[in-house]
Amino acid sequence: MNDTVMFNDLGFLSLSSLLSIYERQQEPESKATPIDEEGISSGDEELNDENDSIAPNELSIFSPKERQLTKFLDSISETFSRTKSIPLAQTPRYIKRRGNRKEQGASQASASGLIMLQQKPTVYIAKNEGTDDEDEKLAKLLTTWIRAIAATGKRPAIEKDAVWTRLLRYCRQRLDVYVTQIESFSVADLTAAPAEGSNGAARARELHSLSAEYKTGKSSSPLRRMVSIAYESRYEPNSATLSPRSKKGGNLICFLGRLRSAYKTLKETVIQLQKSFVNLSIVCLPAPTSIRFTRGEVEERIHALAKKNRMPQPTKNQIQMYWVEQMR
Repeated sequence: MNDTVMFNDLGFLSLSSLLSIYERQQEPESKATPIDEEGISSGDEELNDENDSIAPNELSIFSPKERQLTKFLDSISETFSRTKSIPLAQTPRYIKRRGNRKEQGASQASASGLIMLQQKPTVYIAKNEGTDDEDEKLAKLLTTWIRAIAATGKRPAIEKDAVWTRLLRYCRQRLDVYVTQIESFSVADLTAAPAEGSNGAARARELHSLSAEYKTGKSSSPLRRMVSIAYESRYEPNSATLSPRSKKGGNLICFLGRLRSAYKTLKETVIQLQKSFVNLSIVCLPAPTSIRFTRGEVEERIHALAKKNRMPQPTKNQIQMYWVEQMR
């Protein structure tokens, strides 16, 4: 096993390692997450509604406030993941000829974390290849928007909310990928996904019609309507017998509506935790520069942090299991 690890900050790496080891001690073994038979990537885990969380561990042990904060951070990450890798079938021919298949989605995959200092919460946004000017602009806009909601206690109506319009523009590439995929499905495949007697079939039919309209003009109006329909379809029951093709079409509709689910979660969290969010800030982090640390350096810092925070000292076996997990 390699005795060195590449990271940008020894303190952060050691603390995150300690928390991961400590969390293992506190929680029962969880069941492994099944792999979707349709091959949907991990970046497309299905969120059925704004109350879902993509946190890897169950939230039942957390307080209501902690659960809501976790959903809030999930939604922030969802919002800032503005691009998606284009499936090979949708890749333009000139890109295929050049062999340029760069994973846009991987570079834009986002993570968020919250730190509370002197009653001033700060949300940090990180991406695999660092954030850019567009991310900085959105972070400033969302900071102002969240503080305004927290100060007034009023939810802006989505139809008149400039932030929602900005989010649609910011995530345009990602939404375009989903719309293009939906348009490639037959109406029969899309309408077969919802259960008989529900409103899902009519919504799926309208989505397909709008996707064709959007393809010809790229107007924001049909895109806005499509995202809303997809969001409204999140509670529609599925048919008892689904073909793989229809199931994939239903998943795509779900993915298209996720941005609006995230938007709603942001608003509802601010209302619920109003006082805490009056001074909230969102900060974008630059791409980290990796530094080589020895395992001994990291383990020494882990033990020091455990002592400082009055946490149980991890055993040699627990640390070894942690390293094995990280090297997989």
